[in-house]
Amino acid sequence: MTSTQTTDRRASADDAKDAAKDAANDVANTTRDVANEVAKLKEQPGKDLAVGGASLASTLIDLGLVDEYRLFVKPVVLGGGTPYFPPLDKRINLELVETRTFAAPAVYLRYRRV
Repeated sequence: MTSTQTTDRRASADDAKDAAKDAANDVANTTRDVANEVAKLKEQPGKDLAVGGASLASTLIDLGLVDEYRLFVKPVVLGGGTPYFPPLDKRINLELVETRTFAAPAVYLRYRRV
């Protein structure tokens, strides 16, 4: 028969600070390595990579890693909102490759970077 000893360890403020620093380092490393990670994924065989989220998409656009833009447009006049694209330092030339119109007032637009 074996016995197991357990210790009651309570989280301290220092533990919380250390965890926060580790999380911040993980985010910083991910941000720095996003170009390398996406480049590795693009080299692998398979289907297209889809990106969701304005922040990640903005980073990838800034790094020149987006080859194609697939937009679903369903106009609603609000007078504000989140821009489709981040502010850019230089123009990105696009070629319209495909369009589709749906029964609901929505349009699909696919553009390729040229």
